[in-house]
Formats: sequence, structure tokens, C-alpha cells
Amino acid sequence: EARLRAPEAVAELRGLLDAAGRARTAERFAQASVDLLRGADGDPAALAARVGLASRPAAYYGLLAELVGSAPPPRPHPRPPDGRGAGHG
Repeated sequence: EARLRAPEAVAELRGLLDAAGRARTAERFAQASVDLLRGADGDPAALAARVGLASRPAAYYGLLAELVGSAPPPRPHPRPPDGRGAGHG
């Protein structure tokens, strides 16, 4: 019976691995490992800053741009699926 279920199990495993690849699970686990090895920061202000940056990055980068006296770099315009920029056709 186990041999009969093996192809189904392999197909399910392939699907799970594909989904994990699309979700960048390996990279996320690697970053979590680094974060855990780094240890906790004992400074409450540093911890609050890290949480703030993680939850509101645009606000933090905007404030940083104000502090250094420059505007953030312009965002690139998304390209259509054919890979050509706007105005080509």
C-alpha cells in the first residue's frame, strides 16, 4: 500500500516545495536564524526603533531623507509584462 501512495506523496511534496520556493521560505528561515543568533537588544529605544522601521519603513526612510537633506530616490515605474517601458508600441 505504501508503494501505491508514494507517487501521490511525491506530488504533494513537490507542490509544497514549490510553494515554499515562491514564498522565499529558505531566505526567511536564514534571516530568522541570524536574528535569533544576534540576540535581544537590551535597549528599549533600539528595540522600538527596529519595530518601528519594520512596521513603517516609508515613514522612517522619509524622516531619514529629511535629516540628511535629500529626497528619496524616485521609484522605478513598473514595466508591462512584455518587458518594454511606457511609450513603446
